[in-house]
Amino acid sequence: MKLEVKHAKSSEEYLKKVFTKYKEVDKCGNLITVNGRCVIHLYAKEDTRHDDSEDFTGYGDAYNCEVHIYDEEKKIYYRTKYHDQVEIDRDVIANIRIFKDLSTVIIIPLPCKVLLGQSILIINQKMKESKN
Repeated sequence: MKLEVKHAKSSEEYLKKVFTKYKEVDKCGNLITVNGRCVIHLYAKEDTRHDDSEDFTGYGDAYNCEVHIYDEEKKIYYRTKYHDQVEIDRDVIANIRIFKDLSTVIIIPLPCKVLLGQSILIINQKMKESKN
């Protein structure tokens, strides 16, 4: 299955420019803290199902994705793989859309923390105060 979408010439030019603003960080660990706007791109890479087995490498109805996490304040990004789900805490404001390169993009306008595992969890950077 291959997906192609017709796009304008100006979109091609935009794509050439947009990613050159950021430098890739080699290692990120399991927790990424973003102090400003966070933009996450999900690129589907492989099926979680396998033809030669009944085993899954993730959710059976999902694809494993390569994920790019952009820190707009620091002008850096982290590249991770493979994740099959993104969970967004209810305290996090997020917008989701399809980007011009056909990735799914999640835009978090406020500081957040991104916890990496098979699934990705996005939480508000400010910890909730417990009431005693």
